Amino acid sequence: MRKKSLCLITFVSVLVILLTIINTINNAKQNIFTTEKINIDPALDEKIKYAINQLCKGNGVYLFNSEESHVVYFILDGTHVNSYGEALCFSDVKVETKDDLIMIYFSEGLKNYPFGKYPEQKLVYKITKDKNYNYIKIFKNGEETHFDGIGG
Repeated sequence: MRKKSLCLITFVSVLVILLTIINTINNAKQNIFTTEKINIDPALDEKIKYAINQLCKGNGVYLFNSEESHVVYFILDGTHVNSYGEALCFSDVKVETKDDLIMIYFSEGLKNYPFGKYPEQKLVYKITKDKNYNYIKIFKNGEETHFDGIGG
């Protein structure tokens, strides 16, 4: 009887240790701040795609808060061409963190396209936060700017 109790205690102890290690590994994976440029078509599930398309009503800078508290989507939308055949184009996107602040930098310009021959210019970045941040600041062409829309 004593041998069975010792085996049971050993088994339960090993199980608790394994579960603790697995939980620690999962928490370590979640505590990494990442920014990933994603393709809107295959990479996003339909619910998020729909929400982003509802949020982005024109050219601009958007932020979508997903149902996951540690994930947000940063969207640069330049899909609408003006009457001169010009569309927004974006480059040099960079995301940094400092203390309780997320800083997003990008360059924006106009590019002239022949009518009907412009690329769709909607860039989507998935930001996975490693902790709670109180502020998000965005900088367009080196100057602080604002979001044109926030949803979630």
